[in-house]
Amino acid sequence: MTHPWLDTLTCAPQIDRLIDRLSPAVRLEAHGAWGSSVHLTAGALACRTQRPVLLLVAHLDDVDEAIDDLALYGHLDAQPFPALEVLPGESNVSLELLADRLALVSQMREGRCPQLIVTTVQALMQPIPQPQTMRSMVRQLAPGDTWPEGSLTHWLENAGYKRADAVGQPGDYAIRGGIVDIFPPGNVPPVRLDFFDDEIESIAEVDIDSMGSDRRLERVRLLSAKIDHVQTDEGVEGFWALLNDDWIVVTQETLEVAEQARGYYERITDPRGIIAPQTVLKHLGRLPNIAVNQYGGMQQTPDADLPVEKLMPFDRAVPKAIGELADAALGTGDDPAHRVVVTCQTEGEADRLQELIEQHTPQAAGRIEIVSGYLFRGFVWRSETDKPLMLVPNHELFHRYTTRRRIRGLQAPSASGSASGGGGETFFDLDVGDYVVHADHGIAIFRALRTLRKGDVSEEYLTLEFADKAKLHVPASQIELVQKYIGGFSGRPPLSKLGGKRWSKQKEQVAESVRDLAKELLQVQAARQTLPGIRYPDDTLMTRQFEDEFPYTETDDQLAAIGEIKKDMTGPPPTDRLICGDLGFGKTEGAMR
Repeated sequence: MTHPWLDTLTCAPQIDRLIDRLSPAVRLEAHGAWGSSVHLTAGALACRTQRPVLLLVAHLDDVDEAIDDLALYGHLDAQPFPALEVLPGESNVSLELLADRLALVSQMREGRCPQLIVTTVQALMQPIPQPQTMRSMVRQLAPGDTWPEGSLTHWLENAGYKRADAVGQPGDYAIRGGIVDIFPPGNVPPVRLDFFDDEIESIAEVDIDSMGSDRRLERVRLLSAKIDHVQTDEGVEGFWALLNDDWIVVTQETLEVAEQARGYYERITDPRGIIAPQTVLKHLGRLPNIAVNQYGGMQQTPDADLPVEKLMPFDRAVPKAIGELADAALGTGDDPAHRVVVTCQTEGEADRLQELIEQHTPQAAGRIEIVSGYLFRGFVWRSETDKPLMLVPNHELFHRYTTRRRIRGLQAPSASGSASGGGGETFFDLDVGDYVVHADHGIAIFRALRTLRKGDVSEEYLTLEFADKAKLHVPASQIELVQKYIGGFSGRPPLSKLGGKRWSKQKEQVAESVRDLAKELLQVQAARQTLPGIRYPDDTLMTRQFEDEFPYTETDDQLAAIGEIKKDMTGPPPTDRLICGDLGFGKTEGAMR
């Protein structure tokens, strides 16, 4: 469901002027963009015209940010068309990115076009397979299909798949008698084909944890894992071949887009498989084009001046920031009252913000709208007929910025990259090839971070390699079981054998040593308890005010730890307490309190 406050932007006269002047091969300009206003303007054009929109942005990160912003429109179907993040000739192509590109191409050729596509000029400079080439890259399999002996293996090998003892990553396949396991590229789980002679009897998903088949499928679509099909000038075409005359092209910051295209093209030593930026822009130029820039572009007089202003910087002190938000909603002096909308990603953020408003500025409690959603950067839209609309992301209000770049690809990140969650929350500082310790299985090597789908749910998995090349896929939900190896072993530590008993014996020996140490500590603690300690006073009003400024909802563990610390400090015995927790889990907040 689209948020009603977006009507202020969607129905603005500036949008009307742009729509009225749309015409094939005509380039319009709008000036005054700021924050996420370009993304929402593109969404407004798609909603108002009911025509598909291609939003062209400069940077790879901008694609993810725009997709997140456009989700505020509710049912607007906005999809990314990603770039293959490599130069021609490089083979370390993300199979997920390739699969995402080809999935969108297939969808559009079947007549199911999204309402809005977000992409970069680099993505458009990389060609797509022509229909006949695409047909050779895809195989549809269903129960009842017949594959003569060796023919499926032959196709898999030609399509870039590699045979393995057990499928462990996209592009693997394994054969055991009449069973063939295949791990296709893309955000999909492995599949298992059960053959009777040359006929496929059944197809099922493979559970990545147990490697058992857990859900029957009516069909499966296999995509070629070979990049050669798109890194060539033969059998390919430009993405614009999929765009008919209904499409509208919106370009964010035209000079920056042109500069990114030039820089990308100049780094290429072999132009095969890459389309020149001039060619891309020439073909897009046959469609209605709208350039949306912050300051200016090719035209001194724009077709529309967007009534957008920069969002004011909020004070870092929470009570003052809430007061500034309330002043904007109520109006102060010559500054009129705004329609203030704050976007919150979680219910906890929204509840905490409501509490802070009621505590510090109760007079504004009903004047500030708190909505669920994500906005990358806020801005103010000055309406000609209504109150100015102030869009405030929760992270800008409280200066709590996070990196939202999604982990791309089902292959491992580069050796310089760190494993991290899709939402930007770092698991730990871990690079591919690092030694790790799994609590239940022992020492292994971190090989990959990938996203896999089980049914309708996607989840990230860490692939760990143990002795004898045995692999274990650990879901991100069990990340607490994996730690970076920091032992004192000189050189490379020996890998544990998956399913062996040596690790269990090592843990038992360590547990026995820990029990001995604990016994000694208890003896010391008993002696300390007989001595008087410093008894601190109870909380003061200033302490409670400090705690109220915490902009997040405390967890149960956090509250319990803080309560126990305070109980210790206000009692007579000496205190010796250790608080343990991972990075970002609230240790500092507890210590300050």
